[in-house]
Amino acid sequence: MRACIPLSTHIILLHWTHVLLIQKGYNDTSWPGHWGLPAWKVENDELFRESSIRELEEETGVTVDVTDIEHELILNIRANNGTRVYYFWVSTNWIWTPENKELDKHNDMGWFPLDSLPDLIIPHVRYALEAVQAGKTYAEHDFTQIDEE
Repeated sequence: MRACIPLSTHIILLHWTHVLLIQKGYNDTSWPGHWGLPAWKVENDELFRESSIRELEEETGVTVDVTDIEHELILNIRANNGTRVYYFWVSTNWIWTPENKELDKHNDMGWFPLDSLPDLIIPHVRYALEAVQAGKTYAEHDFTQIDEE
């Protein structure tokens, strides 16, 4: 039987050595209270880049252009709840100042040093940030061997 693999997109906004993170609401069904990136599932009629640009604007008010992609990463993970594919891209160029536009979904937003990320960060986001810093464009990780918090 063929797998129907969920797809998600993420934008990594970098300002010098800091990354923009959003804290999920405490009532969120996945990773409540954890820090992550502007992201969401890809809609049926969307391409990765379209989805991530739309979500970034909805969540932060920030606008980016696909010509501002500086690095891309595909992350394929295996978790206890199945296989996932995540698309990440990096930009250091955007329009507007990021702000939390979805107060009903996110508790907070802030810039964090890449070498001092919050303890409560979504594990695949931490792994992706490390992979991007290492210059990888594709990575795989098996999270089934890691105890989830």
